[in-house]
Amino acid sequence: MVEYIADKVQIMHLGKIVESGKTEKVYTSPLHPYTNTLFQSIPKISNANEKFQEISFDTKYLEEQKFPNATFLKEVEDNHYLFGTESQINKW
Repeated sequence: MVEYIADKVQIMHLGKIVESGKTEKVYTSPLHPYTNTLFQSIPKISNANEKFQEISFDTKYLEEQKFPNATFLKEVEDNHYLFGTESQINKW
């Protein structure tokens, strides 16, 4: 629903914005692993009669974000931001 209403979207995980940008760009090309998993968990109307798919949120990426590794919000494309370490952002 958000993708049809909002011009911009921010995805939060554990109280931090992990991905931010124009709604169309974030929905069509999510880059952060949490955003990808979150979007996979959205039920589809076409599957209304099927059992919900179990989704496992892999949070291994958080291990690399501990001290002394510096995390920050970086603009990776025009108005598209990711939160992570330099090596994570380059990989995603």
